[in-house]
Amino acid sequence: MKINRVKKQYLPLIIGALIFCLYIDINLLAITLTYTLSLTALFLVGKKIADPSVYVFYSWFVKWAMFVAFTAFAVMNLTPIYFYAMFIFIVVNIFLNPALEVKQN
Repeated sequence: MKINRVKKQYLPLIIGALIFCLYIDINLLAITLTYTLSLTALFLVGKKIADPSVYVFYSWFVKWAMFVAFTAFAVMNLTPIYFYAMFIFIVVNIFLNPALEVKQN
């Protein structure tokens, strides 16, 4: 299984986003990292799906289901940072496109 690494030009952007999260609140950093790691784990599980159309459906479903779950958690438990968390989740979901992964393979 081949895992794509982060390109070098995106590394400062990722580090900047993490520093921004830490600057706002440690809880924002924690929920952002948890969200990203859970998506990564679920996408790695989805890599075992052989059919590209099923993989795309699985990836989109997982992506938006996790968005709803983490946004609901932030609304109920992390009210002061809810806006920031929702904004980060939306940005991740916009730029995370599982159909591009299928085209590359």
